[in-house]
Amino acid sequence: MLQQALQLGRSAFHRLILTSIAAALALGCGAARQERTVSDVKLMETVPSDVDLDDALGGLATAAPRTFLWVERERDVYDANVVAHDLERIERFYRARGYYDVKVVAARVESVGERKVEIEVYVTPGAQVTVRKVTEDQAALFSLPPEVSLKKFPLVPKISSGKAFDEDMLDKRKQALEEMLKEAGYAYAKVRVTATVDLNAHAADIVTEMRPGKRARFGEIRIVGLRQLPEEKVRAALELKRGDPYSEEDQVDARDALGAMQLFTRIEVTPDLSNPDVEDVPILVTLQEDQLRKLVLGGGTVIDALKLEMHVRTGWEHKNFLGGARRLSIELTGGADLYPWRLERLNTLGVTPKLFPIVDASVALEQPALFNGRTQGSVQTGYSMRPVIYSLGEADPRTELVIGYHQPHGQVGLERAFLGQRGQIKPSYNLQARVPFMYQGRIPVGLQTVWTSYPKLEVAFQSFNGDIFQDRTKREFALSFRNSIEVAGLRVGKSRLLGGSLSDVKIEPEVRVLLPLRARRRNAQQKAGDITLAGRVKFGFLLAPDYGTTLRTDQAAAIAQGDNTAEINSDQQKLLARAFYSGGANSNRGYAQMAISPHGPVGFLVPTSINCITPQDKNDARCTRPLGGFTQWEASIELRYAGLYPLTLALFADAADVTRDIGRLQFNYPHLSVGPGLRYESPVGPVRLDFGFRVPGAQAWGKTDLPLSHGQERPRYFGSTDPTDHSGIPLAIHLAIGEAY
Repeated sequence: MLQQALQLGRSAFHRLILTSIAAALALGCGAARQERTVSDVKLMETVPSDVDLDDALGGLATAAPRTFLWVERERDVYDANVVAHDLERIERFYRARGYYDVKVVAARVESVGERKVEIEVYVTPGAQVTVRKVTEDQAALFSLPPEVSLKKFPLVPKISSGKAFDEDMLDKRKQALEEMLKEAGYAYAKVRVTATVDLNAHAADIVTEMRPGKRARFGEIRIVGLRQLPEEKVRAALELKRGDPYSEEDQVDARDALGAMQLFTRIEVTPDLSNPDVEDVPILVTLQEDQLRKLVLGGGTVIDALKLEMHVRTGWEHKNFLGGARRLSIELTGGADLYPWRLERLNTLGVTPKLFPIVDASVALEQPALFNGRTQGSVQTGYSMRPVIYSLGEADPRTELVIGYHQPHGQVGLERAFLGQRGQIKPSYNLQARVPFMYQGRIPVGLQTVWTSYPKLEVAFQSFNGDIFQDRTKREFALSFRNSIEVAGLRVGKSRLLGGSLSDVKIEPEVRVLLPLRARRRNAQQKAGDITLAGRVKFGFLLAPDYGTTLRTDQAAAIAQGDNTAEINSDQQKLLARAFYSGGANSNRGYAQMAISPHGPVGFLVPTSINCITPQDKNDARCTRPLGGFTQWEASIELRYAGLYPLTLALFADAADVTRDIGRLQFNYPHLSVGPGLRYESPVGPVRLDFGFRVPGAQAWGKTDLPLSHGQERPRYFGSTDPTDHSGIPLAIHLAIGEAY
């Protein structure tokens, strides 16, 4: 806050200049009888300053035309009086950043069309004020206990002498000190930060005054606004207790915990600070319940290098099922894969498609405030039925074997939030089965149901720069880490203590970052700033003691012998259920889904359209399919421009590899893919279209093509009907909903 004399100290000569400019603007349009619109507004400095000119223009009432995809959609009408006020706004903007000698020296209005004008404003910033002296309230500091004055106070960002003066730094300093005191229990703390500006010396002296007041505790916690939801569950989730030390961070944490329940459209946690003499501060929690029942109906289409899928989706949700704030959700998706239509080869679109049915169904029951206020229990069960689709290469889709799986599954788990909703830990127990059947062709000998029984521990942490509840629709800075550990079967000797058909340990750590490079939003509805950089790194490690031998043997030779077909099929089915694969819309976008992994003949798909077990054909590219791997790494970086809301433009680079070796990361085959992307911000999330180009020479370092055992870059060339024809483009196209990460 500046002194009153500083705010009112404006010279008569300066006012005369602004009045003259306003009169000139008015005279300049006096002859015009028709409304004229503004085609552009330019702000130019006679001497460079540290002021962001875009921010200065962003606060004006008169703006340049708003555009959508470079097409003008709205123009401001030129009004000389409004422009005159904008000139005053420009000067106030500069003064707030320490340029107290600023002057608008000229403002020109030029006709650039029959009904269009262009406005140019010239500013002389003058010298910028710097901080000369900073005085802290030593008396107030000495009155605070050592755990506050010696431990908390030094952590508050300070204003340094010699730094460029900005009026915003006063408010930031005041807010930071008040937050520190209130977090230490001083609910009634008041802070005043003022500056005295010496205009002759262009220097500012800053003084801080603090009145901590009494150290307080939480008083009565009152909840209003509940109609159907039980108060005891809400009170348990708050975790605010009468008599606990007063803390604003605890109040924010309580509000975020209620927001995470997704039961309310309005949440306010308000302390009553009207009586500074009261040590027990009453807390009022005001809530507005959301609709507790919801019916969902929708549909969609997915088309990529391997499939064209069409489906409809319906669901029903009850957020207070049988009372107790239990959430029951039922979802059902049904549709068909139009086999073999896909974007791998254009000639597949000329084949009469077969409709392969697909089903996804799930039922989940969640109970909040189980054991304590922040622990949630859940029971889930579901069923899915989908085909396993591979690249066709040169094969005839009418004779290919197409396998599918009935997949019933269930889970019982707990979930606990910590660190102010920024961290979650979820232990669960899972049971699932994969029951094979054939969509096309006869079922091969030896296929059997694969059961997997495993406990799973998921840990996640995300660092936000904003309020979780208020900003959860915004895409701000975030650094997140997640990891999951699964222990299946738990083989000891010849027994599996947890049951199932296999034993393994699966670990998948991942780090993601979202970094706004230009946080300013051209449109208030943007979910992200104009320019954002996103990145992702993921690893996968699978320790499998009792399966995976086919990854390290000559499958074709073993299949040709014909004496252990059942063992080969069983082993490859287990790999299909548990091994790692990369590629697809949410992985490496230059490849089809599951395309990056060790390749070789798949026993239960023999015979294909050619005989893959003869010595002359076993190494034919048409025989190889992805087998899965034990070790995986993926890395991606993406630059997003959201200034064309509701459209976002993106440039990305993806790399990934999956190896046969256990615990060995290999970087010789990066499978580097780059390309552009387009997103449309729809009510159900970003509709995403990505074009992934496989960079020649960067799929395998030092090699023109990937070796056959790595799949040879399938699908190979988009736009060609013949996989051996190199006239097409090494491209994969993905259409999906939601960001890649």
